[in-house]
Amino acid sequence: CNWNIPRSYCKDMTSGAADQTFVTDRERTSAFSPYVAPVSSVACQGASGTPLSVPAIAGRCQAGGITGEIDCGLGAEMDFRVSWTTDCAQNKVDFVLSARRSGAGWFALGLHDAGTAAAKVDLTPTRMSGADIVQVSAAAGTMRDGVGIGYTSPRAKSSTVATLVSTESARGRWKASFSRPFSSSQGVSFAADGFVWMMCAYRSGTNDLDTKHHAAHAISATRISLFGGVAESTRYVASSQGSSPGPNPSPAPGTSPGPGPGPTSGTGPSATPGAAPTPRASGPASMPAPAPGPPPAAAPSKNRESQDMISSVQLVVEGIDYVRLSANAFIFDNFRTAVKASLAAFFQGVTKTMVSVVLSAGSVRVAATVIGKGSSSDAVRNMTSSLQSASVQDSFSQLLVEQVRAVPSIAICQSGAVAVSGVNATVFQIGGSTSSAGRRGVLSTLLAAIAAALAVAVALGAPP
Repeated sequence: CNWNIPRSYCKDMTSGAADQTFVTDRERTSAFSPYVAPVSSVACQGASGTPLSVPAIAGRCQAGGITGEIDCGLGAEMDFRVSWTTDCAQNKVDFVLSARRSGAGWFALGLHDAGTAAAKVDLTPTRMSGADIVQVSAAAGTMRDGVGIGYTSPRAKSSTVATLVSTESARGRWKASFSRPFSSSQGVSFAADGFVWMMCAYRSGTNDLDTKHHAAHAISATRISLFGGVAESTRYVASSQGSSPGPNPSPAPGTSPGPGPGPTSGTGPSATPGAAPTPRASGPASMPAPAPGPPPAAAPSKNRESQDMISSVQLVVEGIDYVRLSANAFIFDNFRTAVKASLAAFFQGVTKTMVSVVLSAGSVRVAATVIGKGSSSDAVRNMTSSLQSASVQDSFSQLLVEQVRAVPSIAICQSGAVAVSGVNATVFQIGGSTSSAGRRGVLSTLLAAIAAALAVAVALGAPP
């Protein structure tokens, strides 16, 4: 023990069996250098390119049930999820609420009208006012179908619209299912082209539905369609992916470059030497000729099938466990839909109906086949050409990562940070002026690739 050295271990004054650390006056008065955070020379890199708004896509009634699921955003400990099945044949939606809680308590789902695909209605700042709220106590088996009137307990509807189907409080989870018709005289009505805002709340320790919630959260990041629609989003277009015009078709031999009928010999103008050919006018001969416009589009060729294109896009989505993904058909299908939607949103002229997707193991390997026939073949050709650019690959990868992260319940399949790598695209031309043997070779290769993709899809138990 040395009283002159800071932080010395000396015997405790009141207990000789213990040591105590002493702080001396010399240590208290010692000079110190304040901590200064280092200045990073690298600026934060955000999304590159020009942001473009992608409009919402309305849902529609389909044969069979339309299913969906979303996490309420109340944290992994609560694990509050809402799933639904929309039955257009019976004009109803079946909801299932599930949360990691046990014993007494209640949880609730609130809905606000969010407008249509063409006319968005913003989420009200006072979240509970006017909300269509269903509260359920899984332990007591009770339900209240009400309307929010502010930050107080919801008021029960004059006529109950929702029907409680079942409740369960077991194995550390609350679970409740209820059914709701599309139409409601109070609260929110459902329509195929409509969207809703969702919010969730819960209370532990009491089954009294009039008690204040312990926590609540509004899912304000995106509107939700109960009919399979897609909410609006933002994509980023790289500057190198401008809308530069494609190659201009050359006029057919022996035709005039003007829009009207012209000389048929193709050897030059038949008018006075030095005079430029002018389009045929319907007015007097003294009227000045209009300025020449852009060359007309070439007449359709008899071999129009020569422009039909198939593009094969290969990439890898990292950070997603394929085994867990393929084990959940709902997440698996939504993952493939996210790939189709990304290609359709990013590349002009490409639609989801033109894209088929096959997934396989290795993180998640994606094989997308994009088929363009007739006028849509140019879109496929331009897409493949654009994907040769590293900047376009980066911008498209960022969009795909956003779409994958937005897949409902994708978190249970994550094994790390989601990223996209190995983007590669190859285009094939079907038909055309190639020899018959060449066409047969290309078609054989393509058919073999498509057959292999279909075999993988069948093995996974889902259509490509």
